[in-house]
Amino acid sequence: MRVPGRNGITYGKRTWLGGWSLLILRKFPPRLPLLPPELSPSGPGFSPGSSSPPAFLKNLLPPQILRPGPLPFRTIPTFNQEVYPMPEIAHCPRPSSLVGHHPVEGLPPVVIDTREQKPYTFTKYNALVTRATLATGDYSLIGLENSVAIERKSLPDLIGCLTSGRDRFERELARSSSLEYFAVVVESTFQDLLAGKYRSKIQPHAAAQSILAFSVRYRVNFLWAGDRGNGEYVAFYLLQKFHHELCHGNRGLGS
Repeated sequence: MRVPGRNGITYGKRTWLGGWSLLILRKFPPRLPLLPPELSPSGPGFSPGSSSPPAFLKNLLPPQILRPGPLPFRTIPTFNQEVYPMPEIAHCPRPSSLVGHHPVEGLPPVVIDTREQKPYTFTKYNALVTRATLATGDYSLIGLENSVAIERKSLPDLIGCLTSGRDRFERELARSSSLEYFAVVVESTFQDLLAGKYRSKIQPHAAAQSILAFSVRYRVNFLWAGDRGNGEYVAFYLLQKFHHELCHGNRGLGS
C-alpha cells in the first residue's frame, strides 16, 4: 500500500506534512531493483577468498593493474575528506586511467608533519595532502617519507635554530643524512640575513657561517625562496621533481 504525500510517497512510518498525518502499513515495503547475476555477491563473478579481481571487473579496470594479488591501490583521506586511489610506489608512474585530481600525473599526496604550525596548503597546485608525524622535515610524500623531506623555515625560525635551538636543529640535520634528498626552504633572502633583519644578538656573519658549515657538514641544501609564497612553490616542486626522477630513473633515486 502506498499513499502519496505532499513531498512524494512515504512507506511504513508516520510523517507530518502541514498538519496531515499519513500512516503507511509496513507490510507493503518498496521493492528494490535486483542486481544482474554477474554483479551479485552470490553470482559467478565473485569468488570468496580469491585475490583475483571479479570477472566483471576485467572489462572495467585498466590492464596495467589486472594481475594476481590485491588491487594495487589504496585510499588516502585528505583534508577535505576526499578518497584518493593511489597505486603502490613500486608501480609508478600510475596508469593515466587512475589519475583523477592531480595536475602532476602520478604524484602521491603530500604529507605534512602534524607539528607544523603554519603549513603550506598547496591549494594553488591542486595538491592532495594528508597529515602525519614525520621523523625528519615538515613535508614529504606518501610512501616516500624515508626518502625525501623538506624543512620550512622563516628567517626568525632559522635564527632560532642557530642559537637556542642549535642542538636540536643539528640532530635533525644529522637524521637527514639517511634520506636521499633533504632541503631547508627559507622564506627570506640571503641578503636579509646578511643585513641583520631579525631580532637576535647573533651577528649576521656568524649566522651565515653557521649555515654554510651545516650545508657542507650535513650535505644539506639551504634554498632562499624570498618569501612564503615562493617557499610554497619551491617545496611543492622539489617534491614533484624528486618523484619524477624516482619514477623515470634519471638520477638512480630509490636504488
